[in-house]
Amino acid sequence: MKLNILEKKTNFELWYIVRRMFDQEELETIAEQVAPIGITTATTIGGHDETYRDSILKWLPDCDDTEFKWLYKRIWKWARIANEDNWHFDISGWQTGLQHTYYPTEGGHYSWHTDIGGPSINHRKISGTVLLKDCIEGGRLQFKCGKNNSDIVLEEGDAVFFPSFYLHRVTPVKKGERESLVSWISGPPYK
Repeated sequence: MKLNILEKKTNFELWYIVRRMFDQEELETIAEQVAPIGITTATTIGGHDETYRDSILKWLPDCDDTEFKWLYKRIWKWARIANEDNWHFDISGWQTGLQHTYYPTEGGHYSWHTDIGGPSINHRKISGTVLLKDCIEGGRLQFKCGKNNSDIVLEEGDAVFFPSFYLHRVTPVKKGERESLVSWISGPPYK
């Protein structure tokens, strides 16, 4: 007798959007909590290059016993749901804090990249972006899908989760300012 066991289907080509993951009151709380944190210029593994990445960062404290714990818990909840519905990665939690990213008006951007690579970030499995403040023009998160670029349309408070190996970018801000909260869920090396 042969058993027919249903296997979970892995959907690497999908990203996962959570609408209104944070409401307006929570967005205001996030802004208040992030305000006193010191800023740093964004860099990549290759260093600082404004032609490649032009943004300003604030690193939130680790999740344990901080006023930001509620953010980590909410993001972890939805990242796990996205993972269970799509990718089935072996995930274990956080290795780095959340990143508040500010893209300035007229030119703030981040060219095509993945969120996994060199030894300092090879643990990343799932990337997440929460849109905190949308710009008026430009500043779109895009995924490279073959020859095409897919715009990820988010409203303020919405989040998107995706495998950290997805090629993505933030197009140049043309009018207004863009703010996001970026996260990376980690796990053991791929097998």
